[in-house]
Amino acid sequence: MGRVWFGRICPAPVGQGTLFIIRTSHTKGNAFFGGAPKKHRVRAGTRPARAMKVALYTLGCKVNQWETGALAQLLRARGHGVVPWGVPADAYVINTCTVTAVSDQKSRRMIRRTRREHPGALLCVCGCLPQSDPEAALAIADIDLLTGAGDRTGFVDRLEALHLHRTRTVAVDDAARRTQYEQLPGGVGGRTRALLKVQDGCDNRCTYCIIPSVRGPARSLPLEAAAAE
Repeated sequence: MGRVWFGRICPAPVGQGTLFIIRTSHTKGNAFFGGAPKKHRVRAGTRPARAMKVALYTLGCKVNQWETGALAQLLRARGHGVVPWGVPADAYVINTCTVTAVSDQKSRRMIRRTRREHPGALLCVCGCLPQSDPEAALAIADIDLLTGAGDRTGFVDRLEALHLHRTRTVAVDDAARRTQYEQLPGGVGGRTRALLKVQDGCDNRCTYCIIPSVRGPARSLPLEAAAAE
């Protein structure tokens, strides 16, 4: 699991990712990432034909929390609504964890429960669990969209296409081939502490750790972009 640093620079980040945690005066909202989203450039032609209501659920570390927040901002920037978990929605997105056997169990349980409670909605699963074993993840339940732990912008593209065409999609890349750090919108996200992700992946292939297999090699946010955040 990645290191979390409080206001100091990590000289040699390792693990799933590196985050800075910044205290703010913002209070936690009722909805997930209820604060005002930071402006983020959206590519031309990505405005959806039909807006969705999307609920987001995160399992695992603070890196996953940050990435789910980025998904929320990408969705809002394209005109979709992000609603609290359990509220009626068009799509339910589960950002999974696989760092331990208990994490796997919690992720599988949440996927099954969501499909059981919302049989008519789109069930979308992303994160480290499907990255480690896509076939096993597909066997958990009737999943409509399955992706890995990378390309969050592509995830939103596929979710919009799924909403329009209702075609089941599986898109899990080879994490070992990732060479670029994916820059995504950050921000406070409705919490009393803002998260700033500055590194992803790991080059230390410890025998007990799955992170390099699901997150790929270490990639860092450029210094100028980190300062701008």
